[in-house]
Parts: sequence; structure tokens; C-alpha cells
Amino acid sequence: MKNLWTTAIGILAFATTFANPPATISKTLTWQKETTVQLAEDSEPLTIWRFKDAVYNEQHPSLPYFSQRYKLDSYSQVSAVFAGAEFEPFEKKATPDDAVLSGGIPIIISVEKDRQDYFVRVSFIPMRKTTGGQYERMLSFEIRLSYTALPEPVTVRGGHTFTSVLSDGDIYKFAVTETGVHKLDFDFLKIQLGIPVESIDPRTIKIYGNGGGILPELIAVERADDLVENAIEIVGEDDGNFSSGDYILFYAEGPEKYYYDPDKQTFSKPKNFYDTRNYYFLKISAGNGLRIQDQASLPGSTYTTNTFNDFIRYEKDVSNLLHEWTYGEGSGQQWFGDYYKATTSRTYDDEFQVNGLVATAPAKLTAVFAGRIENGSSGRYTITANGTTFTSNNFSPTGGGSTDSFASVQSISGEFVPNDSQLKIELNFTKGNNAFNEGWLDYIEVNFRRQLLLLGSQMAFRDVNTIGQPVSTFQLG
Repeated sequence: MKNLWTTAIGILAFATTFANPPATISKTLTWQKETTVQLAEDSEPLTIWRFKDAVYNEQHPSLPYFSQRYKLDSYSQVSAVFAGAEFEPFEKKATPDDAVLSGGIPIIISVEKDRQDYFVRVSFIPMRKTTGGQYERMLSFEIRLSYTALPEPVTVRGGHTFTSVLSDGDIYKFAVTETGVHKLDFDFLKIQLGIPVESIDPRTIKIYGNGGGILPELIAVERADDLVENAIEIVGEDDGNFSSGDYILFYAEGPEKYYYDPDKQTFSKPKNFYDTRNYYFLKISAGNGLRIQDQASLPGSTYTTNTFNDFIRYEKDVSNLLHEWTYGEGSGQQWFGDYYKATTSRTYDDEFQVNGLVATAPAKLTAVFAGRIENGSSGRYTITANGTTFTSNNFSPTGGGSTDSFASVQSISGEFVPNDSQLKIELNFTKGNNAFNEGWLDYIEVNFRRQLLLLGSQMAFRDVNTIGQPVSTFQLG
């Protein structure tokens, strides 16, 4: 059976490539009779759902994917939305693979490089599960695509750097834990890093680092081939001496990085499960370092705002579920926080305190949970955000055997209007009277609009409404 999935993945990677990027994709899916296979001698038979030209994924092998690849004219950002779709209900036995099914069908967009050309791959599972538990499969669809040309990523393969920037000079490594503007003063350089600051020319100081976030796991993802020099400012360097009142200012990213989803128009900052710090290198060597340059403000603002997009993510890494399992010793990258069993309800108002919340602007909520539900029973989460209640699908039930799934994952996504000066979040776990059933919270994330008020010594702000505007003005209150 292993060869079945290896072949399927090969199809997903190399088949159905088309010459030109389309504005729309319109298809009719021809569904075929499902097939039942047994992946191992001690496993339950698995029903494989099929349609013509379907491909499969090892992570949830019973579910078929639509996947096609199109050649791009150049490196681009690609977005896709369904312009229409037709469904029909069908009977299906619940399986652990159903954790990826919900009322919506997310389109997976990936931009790939093959030799010197770029391609966009459009993939999705043409099946959904309604909030009432009914399974539906897609009969036909139309997808509308849009393309935004982007500068070529930094070239790293085929243009290797064989001499590291750290191969000469005096090198000092230091760590940061937060994203923002950092100050390195005389005492930090001398006492913490051990730099003989009295005897150096500060103009020869350079700082290298490649930003924060988790390093790419896929080999095809472009990345810098060596450490990149960061532009910095050194106050007091003009005299060629680093005096006690001089200091370095530079922008650094911590271990966790902000990400923007252009389709959902939401921001996120997932946890870095490898490290709690990010590292930079200070180098003193011949030649002047890269410095921040002044840039004049542009005239003729086309958009003015005194509010911005902000978000809060509540996430605690406490439990690795396979470590809790009798048959396991811990595995995987996903960790969970708050535990729900004896406690089935919690409020998170304190974790979502906001200064200057725009009460009338829509907010977007995402939450992810795990549930361990005994066969024959049901369990799900509901989350209430400022009076609006969202309910997850039921978790897939599981047994207690060594070949059973330990737990399944469900998520909630929705939009609400706060109509209040504060966010009010309450989470409830419905598990019935079954003592076996238990649940875990992965994270809750809320995107919202906020007044542009300076709080603290520095703050980051952004506004999705500035996209496409030539010049924007932010009015700080």
C-alpha cells in the first residue's frame, strides 16, 4: 500500500501542468466509485474517495485533491476565490481524516520554481461537512484567480556564497526575544559582549541577521545563502570613537514573525516551536558598515487613517498530546495549552484587553482545538465573542487501541462586530456526561481595528486599506 501513496504524491507534484496562467478555472468533476483498502494488517479498512484525475496526500489519504499547475509569466503573488460551485450530498462514514473538512473549502495556493520558471499550483479537497454533519461533494466549480507581479526572491541556489561574512573580522553573537527597534549601548557592548569599545572605530561596526520566524522546512523555498547585513544607526559615531553616551539602534525580529494572509486579510504570529530567541551577529572589520538613510515623506496622500489593523493571539505550549498517550513518548510539532475535562468553560477577557478598540469595525476570530472523544459519544467546542457564538464540528471519535488516533483537531473561523470597548471571549467544551472525553485549546486569535494611539515607547502598526494606495497618511493620536 505504501507504493499507492508514493505514486499519488508523484502525481500531485508533476502532473497537470498548463502553459499559461488562467483568469478563471472552470471544471466538472466526474466522481467514481469509492475503493476500500487496508494499509496494515492490524488497521481498519480505509475507504478512498475518488474522482477522475484526483490526487492524494499521505496526511489524510482517504480524501481526494483537485490539483493543477500553471506556468506563471514571472514570480507573482497569486490569490484565488470560488466564483461558484455546485454540490451534492453523499453518505460517508466519519474518519480521522474528516478533521480537515469544514463548512468551507479552502483553496491551497503555492508558487513553485522549476529550473528557471515559476508555476502556481491550485489545490483543494472538493468535499465539505456542514455544521449539521452532512457530507457534500463538489460537482462543478469556477475559481477566479488574480496575480500580482513581485520582485524575484533572493537567489540562493546556483549562486552559492563560498566565503561567509563571518570568515573575517571580530564576531560577537547576541540574541533578541522581541520584534522591534533595539538599543545596544556602551555598557552592553563592553560588559555583555566583551567588546573593547574604547579602541574601535564605530563606523566599522556591522550587524548581520536574516530576520525571525521559523526557518523554511521545504528545500524549494528561497532563502538567503549567507547572513544579510542589516542597516543600523550609531548615534555618536561621527567622531570615530565609541564614547559612553553612544549607542546602536537597529530593527530586529524576534523568534516569532508576523504573517499576512491576503485572502482572509488577517495577520497572524504563530509560535516558534524551535527557539524562544533569534540571533544576530555584530562584526567589526575593515570598511564602513551599512547605515539607515533618511527618506523624505511623499506628498499627495491618497488615504488617511487614524485606525489600524491589530490582532491578539492567545497560545500556551503546555502539552504534547502523544506524550500523554500510553502508547506514545511524545512527537510532532503541535503543542496545546488549556485543558478541558473537569473544567468545561473559561473566559479570556483578560487575555484580549485592547486599548482603543473600534467597536463598530468587524473583527475576525480563529481558534483551533483538539478533542479526544470516545466512540459512541460526541464532543465539540463553542466560542462566544461579544455575544456572537461560533460552534465547531464534532470531533472524530476514537478508541483506546494502539492503532487508533489519540485525538482529532477542529477549528473555528468567523466574523463578529464587538459593539463594545473591549473584546469578550468565552470558550465552552461540550462533552456530555462521558468521563473519557477531554479537550485542549491550541490557540485563539482575533484580528480587529484599533485607534492609532501610541502606547509605550514604540509600537508597530499596519493597515490593509493602504494596499493599492500610492501614498498613505497615518494620524497618530
